Amino acid sequence: MKKCITLLFLIALAYVFNPQRTSAATFPNLSVAFEPVAQKVNVSGILTSGEGKTIGLSFWDPSGELIHMTEVSGQPDGSFIASYTLKTGSPEGVYLVKAGADDVSSLQTRTFVVGDLQYKIADLRSISLDDIALEGFDPDDAVYRMDAAAGVREVKVTAELEQNGATMKINGKNASNNRPFGPIKLANRDNVILIEVTSKDKSNTKIYRITVNAQVSASGGAPGAPVLSDDNGHDTGLLDGAYRIAMNMWWGNNGTQYKLYENDALIDTQTLADDGPNAQKAVTDIADRPNGTYTYYAELTNAYGTTRSAAHTVKVTQAAPSKPVLSHDNWDGDGDYTVNMNMWWGTNGTQYRLYENGELTDTKTLKASSPQAQHASTVIQGKPPGIYEYVAELANDAGKTVSQSIRIQVKRTK
Repeated sequence: MKKCITLLFLIALAYVFNPQRTSAATFPNLSVAFEPVAQKVNVSGILTSGEGKTIGLSFWDPSGELIHMTEVSGQPDGSFIASYTLKTGSPEGVYLVKAGADDVSSLQTRTFVVGDLQYKIADLRSISLDDIALEGFDPDDAVYRMDAAAGVREVKVTAELEQNGATMKINGKNASNNRPFGPIKLANRDNVILIEVTSKDKSNTKIYRITVNAQVSASGGAPGAPVLSDDNGHDTGLLDGAYRIAMNMWWGNNGTQYKLYENDALIDTQTLADDGPNAQKAVTDIADRPNGTYTYYAELTNAYGTTRSAAHTVKVTQAAPSKPVLSHDNWDGDGDYTVNMNMWWGTNGTQYRLYENGELTDTKTLKASSPQAQHASTVIQGKPPGIYEYVAELANDAGKTVSQSIRIQVKRTK
């Protein structure tokens, strides 16, 4: 009934509102009071940033028909007052008053009741959480969702009844009209607040549902101390440049952010769930580090502060490929043979290069699977008699390793 905004109303208000303007002003305390004897409706309020602005007011009967429109100028402080007297014989029921102005993108609605129907009203006029009005509130809409500010752990709810004599409960407990209720404790993620309104004659009940999404810290202080460890040498048996740094906070206040530093440079940031005082863990994968010494420390941070770990050192001594060994099959001394490269165990390479008498003669891409063996071969054909020296290189991102040379003597051609 209260949402019956007809085409007539939109056309009639067109001269009041400028659709090219953006929302900058609001009606924080629009009030409507009805005098039954005089059949008079009194409207008052304050328009924020409303000095010198024109406020448009419209009045609607219980059937949704527009019955009156007027304009009123705001005072220097944004306040305004207006009144309207109903015609004799106006029907009983719920009437609407809608207010609008320049810089207000949506209309503000209030109700008043003519006749005994007021005893059946189970509506709220407004809802505030921690003195902040619920955005987009409409008495006819019963479901709302909002996000609490980060770190907010409790909230007070203030609800204003539309009609005196109605009663309400918040989360099952009696609540006073237009007075703060709570605090209500908030948990992580969704928290449901139910406001149950009962009309004065007990014939009608309405439940407003507000879901508050909260990011609440379960911890009451700075995070517990993080401890670093690594698996270098434990994963492959090699002190190579690929390993994992693990952070464990064994017990205490949790962090919500983890940072890892390598040689004082930030290399990883992760968001963590706060489940204090339970343990927390984060893992960072490290790869392609050349031989050297690396010093790590971690920071755990929450709303209360930051806690830093002790320094943790990792030594990398086997990042470059292990040494390859060359062999050949030129047992008959002719110009056709195969040169074989084998790396029997250790850090793998990703590229194989073969040099003949100092000139690159073959290149192959290899799949790394440390510490498993690697093999590559090069077929040589049509070499004239002479002595040929071969050297192989195994390379990866951390460096290269050169084999010992082998010499092959070609005595004849096929």
